[in-house]
Amino acid sequence: MQPVNVQRLDLNLLKVFDTLFEERRVTRAAERLNLSQPALSHALARLREAVGDELFTRTPAGMRPTPYALAIAPRIRAALAQIDGALASRAFDPATSTRTFTVGANDYVQLVLLPGLIARLSQVAPQVRLVARGFGDEPPLKALEQGELDVAIGLFNSVPPPLVAQTLFSDHFVCLGRRGHPAWRGGGLTLERFAAARHLLISPQGGGFRGPVDEALAGLGLSRLVCYSIQQFLLAPLVVARTDLLVTTAQRVAQVVAPLLQLRVAELPMALTPFEVKELSMSRELDDPGVQWLRSEILRQANRSRR
Repeated sequence: MQPVNVQRLDLNLLKVFDTLFEERRVTRAAERLNLSQPALSHALARLREAVGDELFTRTPAGMRPTPYALAIAPRIRAALAQIDGALASRAFDPATSTRTFTVGANDYVQLVLLPGLIARLSQVAPQVRLVARGFGDEPPLKALEQGELDVAIGLFNSVPPPLVAQTLFSDHFVCLGRRGHPAWRGGGLTLERFAAARHLLISPQGGGFRGPVDEALAGLGLSRLVCYSIQQFLLAPLVVARTDLLVTTAQRVAQVVAPLLQLRVAELPMALTPFEVKELSMSRELDDPGVQWLRSEILRQANRSRR
């Protein structure tokens, strides 16, 4: 493959590539770019010729990226983000901006923050687009460095430089079960009834049958039976609503799902340390007025969720 002459490459073609890579459909990509389908296809043909690779192949499921496209896509997105940041106006106007922001967060954080945040953005920034996606167990330094994420929100024990952290809120664990669960009878949830029940464990890392609850019980000379282990906070309430399992989950999740699924929430009969949810961003992004605005809106929603 011949090296690409970047000086002769139309940067608009890279925007076409990035949008098509995200949408995987020519029709949707053309709509986002305000282009006709023939115009987008012509731009893609020019880019294919420039880079010497097919980039996408048409399948019944949509446009499938080639291995070369998969390799270059993160770098192109990061480069476009840097260009957008360099050219962005110092006075970011959410009312007229068409910028796309990407937030990294797990299902727990998305449930707590996104409904209110999206409702707010739809009013004050109707043309802004927001993407929310997950990441691994560690702070997503690479994704933030490359511009794949504007901010990341989660539970972080350490924050490596050049990331900066902002605490959004604290939360604590509670017990959740169906309203007719035997553990609630005769005076409510006791330590003995909790330990004797069958449990569902939320293990975000996956595969484990022990967690902070088991460590706390062990310190009291007790143990419990964990029958099932899942990764998703939002799947757990659906499971306990149909079984005699109990689950220990975040209080902010419980307060949302309990009324919807007719579940009962109880304080745990042992002490567990509360945890903090933090927002991470690159230190250089603090000079980006768009990211500053997004961080302020996320903090605003976090403050509202405390009430």
